[in-house]
Amino acid sequence: MDKEVFKEIVAEFSAEFQSLKELAEEIRDILFPYREGLFTGTYRDPERLYKLMIDTFERAIASYRVVESE
Repeated sequence: MDKEVFKEIVAEFSAEFQSLKELAEEIRDILFPYREGLFTGTYRDPERLYKLMIDTFERAIASYRVVESE
């Protein structure tokens, strides 16, 4: 999943989901890791993959702020 194309997808998030853009990008980076411009493959070790995913969600939840709409 190309990073630039993904940015275009995330840009389409509605106002209610703007706060989830960073989370979506972090999850994309975990599932589709690139190093020096090359896709290196998703981690095969489920413990490593799940830990990264859980840590990412926990950080997002901890920093989540409710934004009241007008």
